[in-house]
Amino acid sequence: MDESTLEEIDSVEQEELEALSPAPRSWTLITVVLLVCISLVIAWIAPRFAHPQLGFGVSANIGVMPGAPYALALVQVNQPNDSVVLLSVNDLTGVRVALSGVAHSQDEVAALESGWTQIVEEGCSAEPDCSIEPVSMVDRLIEASPAFQETQLPQSVSTGDSIWVLWEITACEPYGFDLNSSDESVTYIDPESGVKLRGLFGIPVTQHDTLIPNPFDYGVEWLEENGSCPT
Repeated sequence: MDESTLEEIDSVEQEELEALSPAPRSWTLITVVLLVCISLVIAWIAPRFAHPQLGFGVSANIGVMPGAPYALALVQVNQPNDSVVLLSVNDLTGVRVALSGVAHSQDEVAALESGWTQIVEEGCSAEPDCSIEPVSMVDRLIEASPAFQETQLPQSVSTGDSIWVLWEITACEPYGFDLNSSDESVTYIDPESGVKLRGLFGIPVTQHDTLIPNPFDYGVEWLEENGSCPT
C-alpha cells in the first residue's frame, strides 16, 4: 500500500470522526440548555427552603375567657415545607400575643384545652372580676398544664401539628369601624398579621396569609357579651 493510499484512508477516518463529534456551536447550545434546566430546578427547589410557607387546614377554633381579656386560638397546619421552624406569631391591632406554641399531637392539644378549661372554670370563681394580669395568667396556665411551657415557640412544624396562641385583648375597637356592622363588605386584614418562620437556609421570613383565629373574628359584641373587653 503506497503512501498516497494511506493518506486517503487517514483523511476518510478524520472526516468520519468529525461527523460523529458535535460542532463547537452544538456544544454551546447544549451548555445553554443545561444551564436553563439547572436554573429551572433551582427556581423550583430554592423557595421551599429559602422562603418556607405553611399551609393551614380547616380545623381552627378560638375561645375567650369570660370576664377577662384573653382568648386561646388553635389552628391545624397542613402541608408545611420541609424543615420549617415557627419562630413567633405577630401581634395584631387590638390584641397581642401573650404566649404561643405548637402542639405536635392530639394528646398535647387535649392537654392545652384541659388546662385552659380549668383556668376558665376556676379563674372567675376565685376572682369575680377576673382581672388577671398577663404574667400571672401565663403562670396559671403553665401550672394547670405543663404543655403550655413544653410546646412554646420556637418549634418545628409538621403536617398535622396545631399552632396555638394565647391572645391578650388590649382594645375592643381597633380598626376604626363597627365590627358588628351587618354590611358583609366590611372586611379588614391587619397588615401586621402573620408568623415568622425559618427554613433550611436559616433565613427568617414572614408569612402574612395565615388562618390563625383572633378574638375579633366574631365581632366586638361577642367579646362584650363575655366581658372580655378591657376596661
